[in-house]
Amino acid sequence: MLKKSSFCILFCLLMSISSLFAQNASSINDTTKWANTPLKFVFATIKFPQQTNLEKKDIYTTNGLQTLYFFKSELTAIDLTLSVSMRQVSTKEQKKATQEEINRMAVQYGGYPNVYKEKDKNGRNYDYVLIHTLEGKAISSRIFYIDGYLVILSSVANQTNKNQTVVDYFFDSFTPFSSINSNENNVAEKNKQASSEIPWAVFKEVNFTSKFPIEPNSKTYVVQQADSSYYLIKNYYLQKGDKSLSYLVSERSYTYQLGITADSLFKTAFDALKLEGKGKLKSETNLFGYKFPAKEYVFTSRKAYYRLRYFFANNALYQVMIAGNKKQVTDLKNEQFFQSFQILQ
Repeated sequence: MLKKSSFCILFCLLMSISSLFAQNASSINDTTKWANTPLKFVFATIKFPQQTNLEKKDIYTTNGLQTLYFFKSELTAIDLTLSVSMRQVSTKEQKKATQEEINRMAVQYGGYPNVYKEKDKNGRNYDYVLIHTLEGKAISSRIFYIDGYLVILSSVANQTNKNQTVVDYFFDSFTPFSSINSNENNVAEKNKQASSEIPWAVFKEVNFTSKFPIEPNSKTYVVQQADSSYYLIKNYYLQKGDKSLSYLVSERSYTYQLGITADSLFKTAFDALKLEGKGKLKSETNLFGYKFPAKEYVFTSRKAYYRLRYFFANNALYQVMIAGNKKQVTDLKNEQFFQSFQILQ
């Protein structure tokens, strides 16, 4: 009787495990439940079968140690791994960095990479990389270059391709909201979808143009220095009535000074801002793909989130900033505030 009872318990346990795996596989194939995931560093989203967190690690590249940011979803129920990774790459090094990542895949998975030049459903160019390993794995990747970042979508699956439908949906769910390769009408439509319901207004000054939800206020400050010289700071700002969300573009001229470097200006300006608000730095990122030196900071102060970008052009320092809660600062509908900013001279 004891042996029979033990067998029944074991049989029920195995049936429960099988049922659980079946349920997991079913939920994965139900793409209506997939989580839409903003990719933070680039103006794009992608869908995963489950909620995933942004992680990072340091990798060695030809330019030294770099930070790789990634999302990863391991689906053991169907023997499938899906991931998206991002690392910053300058425009002139795009091709070299792409080849470097292809070589890295070959070494990591131990297979020969087949590479094809393709376009996605929106007409955006990408490198498609396919690797088959002796262990029966198939690694497929799409490598894009977006907003100064190399973005790599990858799947690691069994060569039987039983989950190809899931992999295809994962790749096709990748949605950039701006593109130099995409059709302009498609880009405009996607930007419209990502925007707030209120049409944003184009705001143009002598030296720059930007977008605000509505026409901003403006104010000029005269800052007197110890040596009796002075400089002007022009602020263009918009704040919600309850002060929970603010947009700011400021311009400060340095035409009377010589030998100013962008890095020293960015550091001095940010340190002063951080000190004034007793802020805590969350991230610091050099921005590539601009004609002028540019840098982005994210910091917190008094329970508020700040995301700002500095640009140094024509001896002037420009600051573009959103202040609010974390969700507002990272919301895709506010991304156009940064994307629309352009220096005209």
